[in-house]
Amino acid sequence: MKAKHYARLVGRLLAGGTAIAAASYATYAVTTWYRYGRTKHQVALEDSDALLDLYIQGYEIAERHHIRVDAPADITLAAACEINLSQSAIIRALFKTRKLALSCAAVIANPEFSARCETNPQPEETSQHRGLLAEIKAQGWAVLAEMPGREIVLGAVTQPWSGSESKSRGIPSGTVIRRCCTPTAKT
Repeated sequence: MKAKHYARLVGRLLAGGTAIAAASYATYAVTTWYRYGRTKHQVALEDSDALLDLYIQGYEIAERHHIRVDAPADITLAAACEINLSQSAIIRALFKTRKLALSCAAVIANPEFSARCETNPQPEETSQHRGLLAEIKAQGWAVLAEMPGREIVLGAVTQPWSGSESKSRGIPSGTVIRRCCTPTAKT
């Protein structure tokens, strides 16, 4: 008798907890959806970026992180440009997982991409030991603006969600990118 009573009590508590969690998530999702693109972001002076603001004035989403580095800016930027992310097993795993997920999502949307989800994919290109900046440029990104030794703004025209390798890697030249990403005057 007591066992049935406790089982019902636990069941009711679990159902109530699940209902509260679902209602909380639904409220959060609806609020986020309603506010998307409708809020004005106040950018603090230390968060402003004159070069980036030439290309993106109205951010839909802004997330900024700051880390103080005990080195001159030109040395820090050079180190960041020369880092080889392919040496990190974690980074390689993240990129492979993303590639697999996007490829398989493309198969669901468009069955002609089914060859990409094979268990024996084509051998990957042999990775040349290039720095981060060289790797990004090789993938089609272009330098839009640069403050030598301090900051680089890169841009690309792409649709990575499409799952098509030709759309995500066959990016137009820097001239085309600069033409469609022309800096706008501040108002």
